[in-house]
Amino acid sequence: MKHFALIFLVICPLLMAAQGKKVIKTNKIKSKTTTTTSTNKEGTTVTYKDTYEEFDKNGNTVVKIDYAKDGSIKKKESYKYDTFNNMIEQTDFDKKRGTTETTTYKYNAQGDKISETVTNGDGKILKKETFTYDAKRLKTEQQEFDENNKLKTLKKFIYSTL
Repeated sequence: MKHFALIFLVICPLLMAAQGKKVIKTNKIKSKTTTTTSTNKEGTTVTYKDTYEEFDKNGNTVVKIDYAKDGSIKKKESYKYDTFNNMIEQTDFDKKRGTTETTTYKYNAQGDKISETVTNGDGKILKKETFTYDAKRLKTEQQEFDENNKLKTLKKFIYSTL
């Protein structure tokens, strides 16, 4: 029973996310705004925009903005996808830190992610990861490199069969 509960907790959010994307696509939703209404210490009800999301025709999020209670932008993320709906770029702007980071993703012909590169606003590489797969499309190796392209971490994946 414990295994069933664990599987349910892992799979259920994945199914709900997929269903949400399908619903967005089916209903041709272009954007979603979330507002929050709360009562402050003085007892006054306050409503503010919490998040804003834009979607492409496939239901993929292309822009997501998180707002502070005063209406200012806390964080802005933008996304780009290839023709196979693989995310190929994610750009994050964090107002609090005053930083912009762009993550670029590359895929092989089977749709497996083979690299992930993070750069700062000036285009300087902060981190790079590469992924290797076997003929069965199982990940066999993951390498992480630092900003100087020096190998930082190497993970090898070994699978056993029943």
